[in-house]
Amino acid sequence: MEDVSARSPSPAALFEREEARHRAPTVLENVRGKLSGIQRRWFAAFRLDVSGNGTLNLSRVAQQMGKNRSSAQRALDAIRTQLRLEGVEGVIDVPIEGDE
Repeated sequence: MEDVSARSPSPAALFEREEARHRAPTVLENVRGKLSGIQRRWFAAFRLDVSGNGTLNLSRVAQQMGKNRSSAQRALDAIRTQLRLEGVEGVIDVPIEGDE
């Protein structure tokens, strides 16, 4: 029998995650304000893709924006950096199609 307690997050980690989830809308707005114009457009396109498909597909978003996938990856990395600086990178954890 497998020990599931080794994989389960601690109560403190669960509380921290829930607290960050409540702060997420405000933090997202703060992060959005710190992004460049093109990063804000990518951010909006990423959110639209996730809301419409349940996952983020960088190739699909890049195609819609007339860019290549590497541009989408760089934009995502920049947005993740801002989220990390705000202390909420794990709260907005969306499955990305093609990431294994």
